[in-house]
Amino acid sequence: MYAGASRLLGLFFLFWLLGVLFAFVDALKPYDDVVQRFGGDLASFGPFLFALAVALV
Repeated sequence: MYAGASRLLGLFFLFWLLGVLFAFVDALKPYDDVVQRFGGDLASFGPFLFALAVALV
């Protein structure tokens, strides 16, 4: 009945770790810091520069 489910445990563990990573990033609140630093200049940023600013914070 559960013969093939053991192959999915690794995938389940990776999704669980992804949830932990998302919770950690949410606790850091990087977007609040980006808005505080760049405020009105965010409208002039392109999508790549915005992603780069968030990654550098």
